[in-house]
Amino acid sequence: MKLRDYQVETIKQVEEKFKAGIHKQVIVLATGTGKTIIFSHLASDLIERTGKKVIIVAHREELLTQAKEKLERVNQLLKVGIEQATNHADHRGDDIIVASVQTLGKTGTERIKRFNPKDFCMVVIDECHHASKTNITYSNILKYFGVFKPEPENNWNTEILLLGCTATPSRSDNFGIDQTFDEVTYSYPIVTGIQDGWLSKIKAFRVNT
Repeated sequence: MKLRDYQVETIKQVEEKFKAGIHKQVIVLATGTGKTIIFSHLASDLIERTGKKVIIVAHREELLTQAKEKLERVNQLLKVGIEQATNHADHRGDDIIVASVQTLGKTGTERIKRFNPKDFCMVVIDECHHASKTNITYSNILKYFGVFKPEPENNWNTEILLLGCTATPSRSDNFGIDQTFDEVTYSYPIVTGIQDGWLSKIKAFRVNT
Protein backbone atom coordinates (compact mmCIF):
# COMPACT_ATOMS: atom_id res chain seq x y z
CA MET A 1 0.00 0.00 0.00
CA LYS A 2 1.67 3.22 -1.17
CA LEU A 3 1.44 6.01 1.36
CA ARG A 4 0.38 9.50 0.33
CA ASP A 5 2.83 12.38 0.77
CA TYR A 6 1.15 13.81 3.86
CA GLN A 7 0.96 10.33 5.45
CA VAL A 8 4.70 9.87 4.95
CA GLU A 9 5.31 13.32 6.45
CA THR A 10 3.07 12.55 9.44
CA ILE A 11 5.05 9.40 10.26
CA LYS A 12 8.34 11.26 9.81
CA GLN A 13 7.25 14.08 12.13
CA VAL A 14 6.01 11.70 14.83
CA GLU A 15 9.25 9.72 14.82
CA GLU A 16 11.43 12.85 14.87
CA LYS A 17 9.44 14.39 17.74
CA PHE A 18 9.65 11.14 19.69
CA LYS A 19 13.44 11.06 19.29
CA ALA A 20 13.48 14.67 20.51
CA GLY A 21 11.70 13.64 23.72
CA ILE A 22 8.06 14.46 22.89
CA HIS A 23 6.39 11.29 24.20
CA LYS A 24 2.71 12.36 24.10
CA GLN A 25 1.69 13.42 20.62
CA VAL A 26 -1.50 14.09 18.69
CA ILE A 27 -2.03 13.89 14.94
CA VAL A 28 -5.06 15.75 13.59
CA LEU A 29 -6.27 14.60 10.18
CA ALA A 30 -9.62 15.07 8.50
CA THR A 31 -11.98 12.11 8.29
CA GLY A 32 -11.16 10.00 5.24
CA THR A 33 -7.46 10.89 5.06
CA GLY A 34 -6.20 7.64 6.57
CA LYS A 35 -5.38 8.01 10.25
CA THR A 36 -5.67 4.25 10.72
CA ILE A 37 -3.20 3.60 7.89
CA ILE A 38 -0.75 6.05 9.45
CA PHE A 39 -0.74 4.53 12.92
CA SER A 40 -0.67 1.04 11.38
CA HIS A 41 2.59 1.85 9.59
CA LEU A 42 3.97 3.49 12.73
CA ALA A 43 3.09 0.41 14.77
CA SER A 44 4.74 -1.91 12.26
CA ASP A 45 7.92 0.21 12.16
CA LEU A 46 8.20 0.50 15.95
CA ILE A 47 7.60 -3.21 16.55
CA GLU A 48 10.31 -4.16 14.06
CA ARG A 49 12.72 -1.66 15.61
CA THR A 50 12.09 -2.31 19.31
CA GLY A 51 10.81 -5.89 19.46
CA LYS A 52 8.02 -4.68 21.70
CA LYS A 53 4.23 -4.62 21.36
CA VAL A 54 1.66 -1.93 20.51
CA ILE A 55 -1.77 -1.38 22.03
CA ILE A 56 -4.51 0.53 20.21
CA VAL A 57 -7.50 1.75 22.21
CA ALA A 58 -10.83 2.75 20.70
CA HIS A 59 -14.38 3.26 21.95
CA ARG A 60 -16.47 1.65 19.19
CA GLU A 61 -16.51 -1.89 17.82
CA GLU A 62 -16.22 -0.79 14.19
CA LEU A 63 -13.03 1.13 15.03
CA LEU A 64 -11.53 -2.02 16.55
CA THR A 65 -12.30 -4.22 13.55
CA GLN A 66 -11.20 -1.50 11.11
CA ALA A 67 -7.86 -1.13 12.90
CA LYS A 68 -7.27 -4.91 12.91
CA GLU A 69 -8.04 -5.14 9.19
CA LYS A 70 -5.71 -2.26 8.26
CA LEU A 71 -2.89 -3.52 10.49
CA GLU A 72 -3.02 -6.95 8.87
CA ARG A 73 -2.96 -5.35 5.41
CA VAL A 74 0.08 -3.22 6.27
CA ASN A 75 2.11 -6.13 7.69
CA GLN A 76 0.80 -9.67 7.29
CA LEU A 77 3.50 -11.02 9.60
CA LEU A 78 2.09 -9.19 12.62
CA LYS A 79 -0.26 -11.01 14.96
CA VAL A 80 -3.20 -8.78 15.89
CA GLY A 81 -5.64 -9.63 18.69
CA ILE A 82 -8.83 -7.95 19.87
CA GLU A 83 -9.51 -7.42 23.58
CA GLN A 84 -13.20 -6.70 23.92
CA ALA A 85 -16.05 -8.33 25.84
CA THR A 86 -15.77 -12.09 25.11
CA ASN A 87 -12.77 -11.61 22.80
CA HIS A 88 -9.42 -12.11 24.53
CA ALA A 89 -6.14 -11.20 22.86
CA ASP A 90 -3.07 -13.38 23.38
CA HIS A 91 -1.02 -11.22 25.73
CA ARG A 92 2.09 -13.30 25.00
CA GLY A 93 1.80 -14.10 21.30
CA ASP A 94 0.07 -11.07 19.78
CA ASP A 95 2.24 -8.21 18.52
CA ILE A 96 -0.62 -5.71 18.57
CA ILE A 97 -3.58 -5.53 20.92
CA VAL A 98 -6.65 -3.68 19.66
CA ALA A 99 -8.67 -2.99 22.78
CA SER A 100 -12.02 -1.56 23.75
CA VAL A 101 -11.65 1.31 26.19
CA GLN A 102 -14.74 0.11 28.04
CA THR A 103 -13.22 -3.36 28.50
CA LEU A 104 -9.72 -2.35 29.62
CA GLY A 105 -10.59 0.92 31.34
CA LYS A 106 -13.45 -0.26 33.54
CA THR A 107 -12.65 0.55 37.14
CA GLY A 108 -11.63 -2.57 39.07
CA THR A 109 -11.19 -4.82 36.03
CA GLU A 110 -8.43 -7.42 36.15
CA ARG A 111 -8.16 -7.77 32.37
CA ILE A 112 -5.72 -4.92 31.90
CA LYS A 113 -3.27 -6.59 34.29
CA ARG A 114 -2.59 -9.30 31.70
CA PHE A 115 -0.54 -6.71 29.78
CA ASN A 116 2.83 -5.57 31.11
CA PRO A 117 3.41 -1.87 30.30
CA LYS A 118 7.13 -2.53 29.85
CA ASP A 119 6.35 -4.89 26.96
CA PHE A 120 4.90 -2.03 24.89
CA CYS A 121 6.52 0.65 22.73
CA MET A 122 3.36 2.59 21.79
CA VAL A 123 -0.16 3.29 23.04
CA VAL A 124 -2.53 4.64 20.38
CA ILE A 125 -5.76 6.39 21.37
CA ASP A 126 -8.12 6.50 18.39
CA GLU A 127 -10.63 9.39 18.48
CA CYS A 128 -8.46 10.85 21.23
CA HIS A 129 -10.67 13.91 21.83
CA HIS A 130 -12.63 11.58 24.13
CA ALA A 131 -9.56 11.00 26.31
CA SER A 132 -9.77 13.94 28.72
CA LYS A 133 -8.56 13.63 32.29
CA THR A 134 -12.20 13.53 33.42
CA ASN A 135 -12.97 10.37 31.42
CA ILE A 136 -12.28 7.64 33.98
CA THR A 137 -12.06 4.72 31.54
CA TYR A 138 -9.33 6.40 29.48
CA SER A 139 -7.59 7.71 32.59
CA ASN A 140 -7.43 4.21 34.10
CA ILE A 141 -5.68 2.90 30.98
CA LEU A 142 -3.22 5.79 30.77
CA LYS A 143 -2.39 5.48 34.47
CA TYR A 144 -1.76 1.75 34.13
CA PHE A 145 0.67 2.28 31.24
CA GLY A 146 2.40 5.11 33.09
CA VAL A 147 1.52 7.89 30.64
CA PHE A 148 -1.10 9.88 32.57
CA LYS A 149 0.18 13.45 32.25
CA PRO A 150 -1.89 15.15 35.02
CA GLU A 151 -0.40 12.96 37.77
CA PRO A 152 3.42 12.74 38.03
CA GLU A 153 3.23 9.48 39.99
CA ASN A 154 1.34 7.92 37.05
CA ASN A 155 3.55 9.48 34.38
CA TRP A 156 6.68 7.38 34.81
CA ASN A 157 6.93 5.57 31.47
CA THR A 158 9.36 7.59 29.35
CA GLU A 159 10.11 4.75 26.92
CA ILE A 160 6.63 4.55 25.42
CA LEU A 161 5.00 6.72 22.74
CA LEU A 162 1.46 7.88 23.48
CA LEU A 163 -0.14 8.79 20.15
CA GLY A 164 -3.59 10.34 19.90
CA CYS A 165 -5.48 10.43 16.57
CA THR A 166 -8.48 12.61 15.84
CA ALA A 167 -10.23 14.73 13.23
CA THR A 168 -11.82 16.97 15.87
CA PRO A 169 -9.37 17.99 18.62
CA SER A 170 -11.56 20.68 20.20
CA ARG A 171 -13.66 19.99 23.29
CA SER A 172 -16.49 22.05 24.77
CA ASP A 173 -16.00 21.17 28.46
CA ASN A 174 -12.85 23.25 29.13
CA PHE A 175 -10.78 20.06 29.55
CA GLY A 176 -8.60 20.24 26.45
CA ILE A 177 -6.53 17.37 25.09
CA ASP A 178 -3.44 19.38 26.05
CA GLN A 179 -4.04 18.02 29.56
CA THR A 180 -3.40 14.51 28.19
CA PHE A 181 -0.95 15.18 25.34
CA ASP A 182 2.05 17.48 24.90
CA GLU A 183 1.92 18.55 21.28
CA VAL A 184 -0.02 18.40 18.02
CA THR A 185 2.67 16.91 15.80
CA TYR A 186 0.92 17.11 12.47
CA SER A 187 -2.33 18.56 11.13
CA TYR A 188 -4.02 17.92 7.79
CA PRO A 189 -7.39 19.72 7.69
CA ILE A 190 -10.37 18.99 5.48
CA VAL A 191 -9.87 22.06 3.26
CA THR A 192 -6.31 20.98 2.44
CA GLY A 193 -7.53 17.46 1.71
CA ILE A 194 -10.09 18.85 -0.75
CA GLN A 195 -7.55 21.17 -2.39
CA ASP A 196 -5.06 18.32 -2.78
CA GLY A 197 -7.71 16.12 -4.40
CA TRP A 198 -7.90 13.45 -1.68
CA LEU A 199 -11.37 14.42 -0.45
CA SER A 200 -14.57 15.29 -2.31
CA LYS A 201 -15.93 18.81 -2.16
CA ILE A 202 -18.55 19.34 0.51
CA LYS A 203 -22.20 19.36 -0.45
CA ALA A 204 -24.16 21.10 2.27
CA PHE A 205 -27.92 20.95 2.78
CA ARG A 206 -29.97 23.13 5.12
CA VAL A 207 -33.12 21.67 6.59
CA ASN A 208 -35.69 24.06 8.05
CA THR A 209 -37.50 22.69 11.11
